[in-house]
Amino acid sequence: MELNGIRELLEALPIFSLQTILQKVTEVLRRELRGYDIVGRWNEYSFVIMLPNTHGVAAKGIFDRIFQALEQPFNLDQLGMTVEFDPLIGGAEYGSGISIQELYEKADSALEQSRRDSFQSVYVWEMKNPFWVQLASHEKNT
Repeated sequence: MELNGIRELLEALPIFSLQTILQKVTEVLRRELRGYDIVGRWNEYSFVIMLPNTHGVAAKGIFDRIFQALEQPFNLDQLGMTVEFDPLIGGAEYGSGISIQELYEKADSALEQSRRDSFQSVYVWEMKNPFWVQLASHEKNT
């Protein structure tokens, strides 16, 4: 998951404000995820979300809820500004017979598709033996 709205703010915001933004993102993720789901920072504006034992369609539903929650502007009161997270989400389902490398490549491909597609913001690759099927959702408002 990428939060493109904070990408350009990284250099301009004081560290305290950036921490406030990341706490807001963490609150949203805790609210939308289950206790055994795993979240980690990938880089300054990206996160990795692992949903153990969650199939593609169910994962897409969870990612859709996360997208909807992060699509809402966040008021950064201490600076008198509003932050648009501009989330993009790409995912892939892990299944037997695929390597971790292939899983990573499919998740990266889904995120790249989300970056390119001006109308869709959530993509998930679902493993359907022996083929991959891409699930897209959430049209972007243009």
